[in-house]
Amino acid sequence: MIDGSLPAAAIAGLESALAAAAGRGRAAWPSVVLDGGAFERYLQARAQSADALASLAVEDLYLAFACAQGHAAAVRAFVARLPQDAGAAIARIDPSPAFRDEVLQRLQVDLLVGERGQPPAIAGYRGEGSLRAWVRAAATRRALALRGTAPQPPAIGLEPCLSGELDFIKVRYRDQINEALEEELAALPRRTRSLLRLHYVDGLGIDQLGAIYHVSRATAARWIARERSALTQRIHLRLHARLRMGPAELESVLRLVASGLRVSLERVLS
Repeated sequence: MIDGSLPAAAIAGLESALAAAAGRGRAAWPSVVLDGGAFERYLQARAQSADALASLAVEDLYLAFACAQGHAAAVRAFVARLPQDAGAAIARIDPSPAFRDEVLQRLQVDLLVGERGQPPAIAGYRGEGSLRAWVRAAATRRALALRGTAPQPPAIGLEPCLSGELDFIKVRYRDQINEALEEELAALPRRTRSLLRLHYVDGLGIDQLGAIYHVSRATAARWIARERSALTQRIHLRLHARLRMGPAELESVLRLVASGLRVSLERVLS
């Protein structure tokens, strides 16, 4: 709501400026079509005069506002330009392609996925500078945080209460089990590692994964179930080939692996 205490000429000027600004946003991002006057109202809450409005990066605000609303075309456009906007900032921390891809994946979640009912971080962009500069700053923070995280050794995470039999097996075959887990996780394709990391390390549910990968929640759930099952099977086969033990003891080892797989994923993929 425009402040009714303003002079009529100021109100008319602000209304005209808001309409023109919204038009520039639509022209900059023609594939991003917003409903009604939503963007004008958004701008109005941030600029109470035509002069204040003129100082904002309106075209960038249009895209950021649409992304915060979960607009699919806006999210696609933002993600498509993310490597160009953030790449140089990431390379200053670590120029390796693997690190770049890792930071971009984490950054996408940081900026576009809200947590615990809160809006996504991109909603915090205020248009006082370019969106590219704002993204570079966010990428630098994420890269520094990731580079500063000490690697965790692969380890089995166990249920709080295990039988004496499993305690014995844990001690006797710990090195072989950890080695099998480490090798299988390291051999995962990059896309699978990213998917499992988002789910098990970053804690994203199937609805959030579906939004990131542009698939239905049912498809996201199938992906997670399929990759976990395939990973478990490969670990089982690797252990079966390496460990010389009877069927009953091997079954106990496999139960141990299954109980610790989630925690192992969290530690190795972090």
